[in-house]
Amino acid sequence: MSVCRNTRSITRLWVRKMGFKEQVALDNLAVFVNPEEFGELHDLDGIMVLCVLDEDAFIDRANDYEEGVFRNRMVLYVNLSELGYVPEYDQMIVVNGSPYMVRLVKNEMGMLTVTLEGNQT
Repeated sequence: MSVCRNTRSITRLWVRKMGFKEQVALDNLAVFVNPEEFGELHDLDGIMVLCVLDEDAFIDRANDYEEGVFRNRMVLYVNLSELGYVPEYDQMIVVNGSPYMVRLVKNEMGMLTVTLEGNQT
């Protein structure tokens, strides 16, 4: 009987007892940023990165504009290992060709949650 190599790897993971942190790291890769679930490739500073962009997180906010300028806010979810660094407050990140400023960064067990803000006219 032939067994797929990926099936054997997954079986080994389940046979060996995983700790909580290992399970979270596996879930981050296998579920949350999985391209068959929520993950998509986006251009971050000229590099294609598998991540999740949530542009609806701030949809209920009022007065997010000044005359002629609209503040576009979004939340970027990305694995630290995929991005390679932790962004800093007020750092500019170009997302799909549009510049955004980092407003908040959380590192939760290797999953970065980055709040971005950009101006649109």
